Amino acid sequence: MRSIARRVSPLLIAIAVAGVVAGAGVVRAQPAGTPDARASIDAAPKSAVVTAAVEAVKADPNLTPSRMVPSLRWRDRDNPGPPAASRFAWLRRLVAWLSSSSRVLVWAGLLALGAILARWALRTLQERVPDLQGDVLAIRPTHVRDLDIRPESLPADVGAAALALWTRGDHRAAMALLYRGLLSRLVHVHQVPITSASTEGDCVRLSSARVDAGALGYVTGLVSTWQQLVYAHDTPATDRVEALCRGFDAALAPHTPPAESPA
Repeated sequence: MRSIARRVSPLLIAIAVAGVVAGAGVVRAQPAGTPDARASIDAAPKSAVVTAAVEAVKADPNLTPSRMVPSLRWRDRDNPGPPAASRFAWLRRLVAWLSSSSRVLVWAGLLALGAILARWALRTLQERVPDLQGDVLAIRPTHVRDLDIRPESLPADVGAAALALWTRGDHRAAMALLYRGLLSRLVHVHQVPITSASTEGDCVRLSSARVDAGALGYVTGLVSTWQQLVYAHDTPATDRVEALCRGFDAALAPHTPPAESPA
């Protein structure tokens, strides 16, 4: 195609130029005053038209004498190639991106580090903190709310002392002594994981996993009687309180497994 274009393009140009020359010769050969001369003058191509025709022929990709054709070739070792600045342009762009995104990257790194530290701390605590159900000695409180439940702060026979207070008419002190004794027995004898902030409902719920059904019934009855007096300001029946006082030691005594029958 390139050889054909080189041959055709000069030929067309020559034809166009010849036509212009021929037209100019005709104009000279005829007298200027005749009608044929004026018609020839009008028919002669203008120089602008000829130039436009020549440029159109040059612009035709099929007739142009030269064409840019990309091709691959081995790099010349003698040619040093692009300068080092252009070779490391990608590095400059990377540094610029890191500089513009540094705040986001710093926060992302801090969040990731915080998550790792939190997970490590949680795992360490799980390994070192004793089980609340298995190590009651580490969590035994001295007071529950404002009630002193230390064994040394209670009389030896809690039930008899509470019944004496009730008989004298000191109802609140009698029930407070029964409730304090109940909490002390649950914590120190039955190892119920009661804390200093436990409520009455917490004590009943926690006791259900540590005492038998009979003791749990006594705990529930004493707690409800205590709540009736303290929160509802309703004095419970005397026979009910007397039953709680007389049954204190028997209901809250340490649980002993039944003896095995001899073979």
